[in-house]
Amino acid sequence: MNNLFSVTSDGVITVDTSKIKESFQEAYKGALGSDLNLEDSTVQGQLILNDTENLTTTMNEVVTMANSFSVYTAKGKALDVAAAYFGYYRKNGLKTVVSATVTGAVGTIIPAGSIASNGENEFVSLNKVTIPQSGSITVQFQAKDIGAINCAAGTLTTIVTPVTGWDSVNNELGGIVGALEENDNIFRQRITANWLNIRAKTILGALIDNVAQLADVVSVLGRENYTDESIMIDDETLSPHSVYLCVLGGVDADIAEIMAKFKTVGAGVNGGTDISYYDEVAKFTYNYKIRRPTFKPITIKVTYSENSYTPADVEDIIKNILTQYIADNPFQIGQVISSVVLSQALDSFNQANLLNLQVANGPNFVDYLQMQIDEVGVLHEIVFEKVG
Repeated sequence: MNNLFSVTSDGVITVDTSKIKESFQEAYKGALGSDLNLEDSTVQGQLILNDTENLTTTMNEVVTMANSFSVYTAKGKALDVAAAYFGYYRKNGLKTVVSATVTGAVGTIIPAGSIASNGENEFVSLNKVTIPQSGSITVQFQAKDIGAINCAAGTLTTIVTPVTGWDSVNNELGGIVGALEENDNIFRQRITANWLNIRAKTILGALIDNVAQLADVVSVLGRENYTDESIMIDDETLSPHSVYLCVLGGVDADIAEIMAKFKTVGAGVNGGTDISYYDEVAKFTYNYKIRRPTFKPITIKVTYSENSYTPADVEDIIKNILTQYIADNPFQIGQVISSVVLSQALDSFNQANLLNLQVANGPNFVDYLQMQIDEVGVLHEIVFEKVG
């Protein structure tokens, strides 16, 4: 047998089981005659099935071993080992992040670390805010504990930390759900994205790389303005010779410490969230700005028709598959949310004829949505259209 293995962009792969079986059948006929009966019910057919199974198992083990040496293809513990060679380690877990509106008396300061509850779990505010003239402001909260802690829309309503002048809290959208352990997909994406930043050999690359390693950071996006003039990217104005970081999750002081260590002295900063880091050695407080992303509700629409395998709860099954896929591959800041990519979650689904999948942030469904550099998508709803 020749050409059992090949190297592709997806790593080392092997031939299909059917090809292996065909090779054994050809070998048997070459040795014992072309008219040999090779039906599975015959003795020689059973021998071929046994040989095929044994060789397939061995080849799959070889493929797994070969791919375990690469960060791009390794899985589980093998990925941990491969990543450790480059100084990257899997995060012990991710915490759910929720965007909520707080209201109260104008001028009220709500400190970072203030706690609100959804009745089941407590969530900690990530940054200090001052309630403006409008009487309300958006604050991001992160679960106190790691794991897949759900915070449905309209449930984060109880103020736990007493702050005079803080009247109410409420989340219009559900949270971006965490996980007990950083899964292979997220870990791999973080490593490869950081490699790109390192290869860029820029201050911004170092900032993004190191902020992304912080335990509670879920997503980070950065931009830089090298010019002598202010520039506009999406709705953000970047001042001359400055950096911009938009960070989902993470503690303000930890992010500020990274900026104190890696940002070029004299480079400006952009964003609407003030953060600071006090250097105990220098006895000096570093003040910076970052942006916390705006949550954008994403609705997915699945169009399908029934077939002979379609159960009564087919829509619930599809919804669970897509929800789990997004939990395993959470939306990132500034991401293109593509219907083609989301459809991959349903590639092996055969309990209905899947005719179309589209996404929307509003009334109009499209094939893809481009989040801006200060936006992150959050799954809001999955709706269905049955044809026929």
